[in-house]
Amino acid sequence: MYADQISHLAHLNAHDMTMVVVSRAPQENIDRFRARMGWDFPWCTTTDSFSEDFGVGEWHGPNAFLRDGDRVFAPTS
Repeated sequence: MYADQISHLAHLNAHDMTMVVVSRAPQENIDRFRARMGWDFPWCTTTDSFSEDFGVGEWHGPNAFLRDGDRVFAPTS
């Protein structure tokens, strides 16, 4: 349901921003599901502790990151 509410990213991209979904699912499963649902936003697979590191756990949770050149700044708790 959450992903169905994501509109075209052109407005974010125009402000040098984007949105990416991160999931534990294997990329092959994600690609099939994205194709079936018609979603074209970036969706990555994580195989490490990314979700736990940013307080997501078993459910979804939004986070924002700032990139300055090659440096990425993560949210702090």
